[in-house]
Amino acid sequence: MTTRSFSLLIFIATVLSWINFIGVLFYVDPYKSGVVGVAFFYVTLVMTLIGSLYLILNVMRKRLVKYQQSLPRLRVAWRQAVWITILMVGTLYLFHNDLLNFLNVILLIVILVVLEFFFISYKKEI
Repeated sequence: MTTRSFSLLIFIATVLSWINFIGVLFYVDPYKSGVVGVAFFYVTLVMTLIGSLYLILNVMRKRLVKYQQSLPRLRVAWRQAVWITILMVGTLYLFHNDLLNFLNVILLIVILVVLEFFFISYKKEI
């Protein structure tokens, strides 16, 4: 699979995720549907954010870093899209459960930065 076909597949999946997210946002009442409605909201939000952020970060890295191979660029864009999504959805989840405060957000950011540094410094030995 080429990088162009992979990005096209991610684009199609992201558009479908946006349609699902908007549908859940407008047609699912969290008070009547309970846990299932909230779970659908978070799942569609995660899928939408990962796909959108991946596409944005991939285009940005392609334009800003001219001479980078496509596979490492895709890996970095995917990983950073996941981290940013975890930060955004984690903050929203903390807010939803009345646990959002400065210390919890800083702790979440520190954990994600440590994980990113781990993946940057991790080298596979062949």
